[in-house]
Parts: sequence; C-alpha cells; structure tokens
Amino acid sequence: MGLKRKIRVLLDSEERLRSAFERQRRKCNEQRSFPLTPEGLLRGLDPRKLDEIRSPLSNPDPGEYTVKYLETEKWLLPNIRRVLNIGLDFKRNQRVLDLGSGAGYFLYICKQLGHDPMGLDVPDPGAAWYGKMFELYGVPRVIWYINPFEPLPDLGARFDYVTGFMICFNQPKSEHPWGNKEWGFFLDDLKTHLKPHGVVWFELNPGLDGAHYTPELKRFFESRGAIVDGKRLVWGLDERSYRILQQEGKREAAAVRKSLVTT
Repeated sequence: MGLKRKIRVLLDSEERLRSAFERQRRKCNEQRSFPLTPEGLLRGLDPRKLDEIRSPLSNPDPGEYTVKYLETEKWLLPNIRRVLNIGLDFKRNQRVLDLGSGAGYFLYICKQLGHDPMGLDVPDPGAAWYGKMFELYGVPRVIWYINPFEPLPDLGARFDYVTGFMICFNQPKSEHPWGNKEWGFFLDDLKTHLKPHGVVWFELNPGLDGAHYTPELKRFFESRGAIVDGKRLVWGLDERSYRILQQEGKREAAAVRKSLVTT
C-alpha cells in the first residue's frame, strides 16, 4: 500500500471514529431530561439543602483552602468540561472512582449521567461540608490517605474509570515527591481495582519548581503505556481516541459556555 493510500485509510478511520462519537453524544443529548449546563445540573439538587450547606450559619468554618468550592455554579462548569474531555457524557452505566474527590462536583455530574460513582479523599478540612455535599448527591465516599507503598482499601467491584484532578497524593509540593518506585507500586495496585479495559485519567498539580513531573518520570509514565499530555496522564485510551475526544470535548465545552452567555 502506497503512502498516500495509507494516509487516506488513516484519515477515513479517524473520521469514522469521530462520527461514531458524535452520534453517541447526540443520541445521549436527545435522551437526557436536562441540559448539561450548571443550571440544568442544579435542578437535580434540593435547593433548600444546598443553601443550608452553603450558609455561613450552618457552615461557619468551611476551611481556608476549600471555601472557594462552595461556589457550586462556578465549579460545575470546569467539571462539565472534564466529563466532556473524558467522554463520560455519552457512555452508559460506568463505574467511576475519583481520587481526591473534594466537594464531589465531578462525581455528582457522573451520577446525573447515569453512572455509578464513588469518591475517595482524606478527612474533610474545616467544617466537614464535603461530606454534607456527598450526602446531598447520594454518592458514596471512602475516607483514606494514599501513602507511598500502601495499597488502596477494598472498594468493591472494579471500576471502568479511575480519575484524579489536581491530585496531591503524590506530594508534588513537598521535598519528597513521588518517584518511579512510588508511582510503580501505586499503578500496580490501581490495576487490581480496574476492569480489563479500564481507563485512568489523572491531571497533576505542579511541583515546587512548577513542573508536573521530571524528565525521568515522564519516560517512566510512557514506559508504562501512558499518554503524557502536559499535566495529564491517561492510561487505557489509544492516541487517536484521546485526540478526537479532546477535539470534540473542546467543541462541546465551547457550546456550553456560549449557551450560558445567550441565556
């Protein structure tokens, strides 16, 4: 097969995959009873209970570093973008584990989309309002510290997706951030919690030097089959699917933002 024909076959294959993603997304959008916007998602929450959680009277000390996350409408938008990037808006009945789940907005969206979500995080800072939010969502959460060379707890059935956004368990801003050995143990253990074709999607915080990983760690992640894209580490997707998901997710997120301006 000549080079031009190989390129044509590759482009045709990508276009078929893109079209398949678009069809699935369009079908799910048509079947969904709410728009995938902050306003649409808020319809699924009891406004009285949400106001009670966010009230200074019931939550006088939300915690210095977490008070910003009380702005529910603001934080639903970036988590919609995360869902679109991963493609969870057009998947069905996926079991999702989010590490460092915080206030749980990402998992709440997953639940509204019909998935089976679970959070894992350290004990709540401040007035423990993260736990109140999870109760409001009806989403389970496991309290657990992720430490080097210690396995995760028994989390029940295996997961289709394991995610982590702005993760800190790898101690990026400490003098002892995780290296190859710590990450190797963690990834080996994580594999025991994943289904055979499960996806891992992490977005890292920068370290003290502003970098998300060292050149050595980047090579290690790639040797373990990761797609390394800036702050993002992804396992379980091929490069083509990942690239198309990002292109289409960006377009969908722009449409969501535009709808907020015009309404």
